[in-house]
Amino acid sequence: QNKKIKNKKRIAFVTPMNLDTSAVAKYSKSTLEKLCKKADVDVYSLEKNLKNMFGAKNVFYVNSFPYLSNVYDSVITVLGDSIFHDKMTLYNRMYGGNVILHDSNLLNSSSCFFGEEYLLNIAKFYNNQELDRNSLRKSCSDFSNIVTTGLEPVFECSKKVFVHSKIAYEKYK
Repeated sequence: QNKKIKNKKRIAFVTPMNLDTSAVAKYSKSTLEKLCKKADVDVYSLEKNLKNMFGAKNVFYVNSFPYLSNVYDSVITVLGDSIFHDKMTLYNRMYGGNVILHDSNLLNSSSCFFGEEYLLNIAKFYNNQELDRNSLRKSCSDFSNIVTTGLEPVFECSKKVFVHSKIAYEKYK
């Protein structure tokens, strides 16, 4: 009998994930475990001492290799609004790819990593809104007055974006 052999897709999963017990880490762990059953997954993580992460074929320290090589069928980048996602945010802006988005905004991490001027420019470019720094800071702490989420460049740079925030889904569907 001639059985067709299906080649598994090769995927790079780029995440700051470590072994902590946060909700984001648990969600990423669950996603990764399921993904590893369907594909050959290499994890690129900020955690340096991981040998095997939840069924991944290999675990590497985060770097630009998965974005620049032709080794992978797909690169999935995990983004969230914390300083732990800085490298991933930069790689997303530079190389695109697919994104799992853990937050409804990236205001704090974008402000810290790229500066307030960056967010002021996003508000102006994407939403046609002139903001001063005080209005931006208020928007970062009071989401009822939010003018920009900082997500606009993520949606522009990415092939696909998977969200689990209803706010992000409603705004960008």
